[in-house]
Amino acid sequence: MEKKLTRKEQAKVTKRNIYRAALELIETKGYENVSIEDIAQKANTAKGTFYLYFKSKQDLIYHTITMYDEIAENAYAKVKDLPTFEEQLVNYLHYANEAIEAIGEQILNALLGHNLTETEKFVTVEKRSIYKALHKIIEKGYETGELSREYDSSFYIELIVIFIQGLDYYWCNAGEGFHYVETSEREAKIFAKGLVLLYGAKEK
Repeated sequence: MEKKLTRKEQAKVTKRNIYRAALELIETKGYENVSIEDIAQKANTAKGTFYLYFKSKQDLIYHTITMYDEIAENAYAKVKDLPTFEEQLVNYLHYANEAIEAIGEQILNALLGHNLTETEKFVTVEKRSIYKALHKIIEKGYETGELSREYDSSFYIELIVIFIQGLDYYWCNAGEGFHYVETSEREAKIFAKGLVLLYGAKEK
């Protein structure tokens, strides 16, 4: 006999279904061309149910930040035992970008667009999981001597975040033939090696 979901568990399922329906519609039609009515219909739920979980379509976009934080945590868990900074960073970006690509380019495009108009930039907030993960990866670089302690972790994090955002913005503006994961993996290897060559604590 199938176990009956608790009210809390059912609420999580409903919210996830609404979000997934929105992702599918936004990816195929674009953010501006999708209405709350479209999302509710796609999720097989009432419009009023949508508002139980999201204040607006914009609020749904912001929920993606939570999803990205989960991606950051999962990606770091997969690489934390790798022996070098280079391996951790390159593989972290690979796993994270695979999951981000699965969510879709259109939702990222909408999120970045909203971020540009906000006074408080929610994409680059230091309490987010990506910053915590990158800090730990940089600590590995200090331990192995791949990175010099002459520069603090905020210096390296800024460089890495700029690199990541550059890839994301390029993906959002590239044509259909652009392969996000494949390109980011190639560029991440070059970037990580460049960091070590430029800022390494030991001679190469």
